Amino acid sequence: DRVHGAGLGLGREGAVQKDNEGSCWNFAETGECKFGEDCRFSHVTRDGEMVQEPKAKKTKKKSKKKKKSKKSEKQVVRKTKEECIAEREIDEEDTIYTGTVKFYKKGYGFIKIEEEITFMDVTAKSKIYVMAEDIMCESEEIGLNKDDKVMFKIYKDSKGLGAMDVMNEDGSAIVFEREEQKEEEAQ
Repeated sequence: DRVHGAGLGLGREGAVQKDNEGSCWNFAETGECKFGEDCRFSHVTRDGEMVQEPKAKKTKKKSKKKKKSKKSEKQVVRKTKEECIAEREIDEEDTIYTGTVKFYKKGYGFIKIEEEITFMDVTAKSKIYVMAEDIMCESEEIGLNKDDKVMFKIYKDSKGLGAMDVMNEDGSAIVFEREEQKEEEAQ
């Protein structure tokens, strides 16, 4: 059994690549990691594309007074999902794009795109972000099935471009099946 995040990848000729040190082995191999955003290793695809930086290690401060002052200085204010949705600038031309679901977990995912998409001076090169709220789903659970072909419209917010009104390539609503459901049905 391989260790999660062993950090060394094997090249095509079987040579160990040190540039993958610190990478999550599970993610590189399967495109998934049970630790998700909390993984302490970087999530890098087999193609070498960085999907997620490693989660920063927590360091302990010696005195409590310093800890409080440091925290108030470094407080990163993240926008809520609702704030990001509210600030969206939607493509009024309703251009339809297509792509393939790269991965989807815990309310968000990425769609692999064949050609770059540029909207309002922002370009998505190889993939575009999608969140659960933007999926046209007819199943009880909302989600996207890996490798499914989808069509979508786009928007721009402070974080970049995103996909919205995501549905099957034929225009039908998506029926999401979790991996566990697929395995049960196969048996």
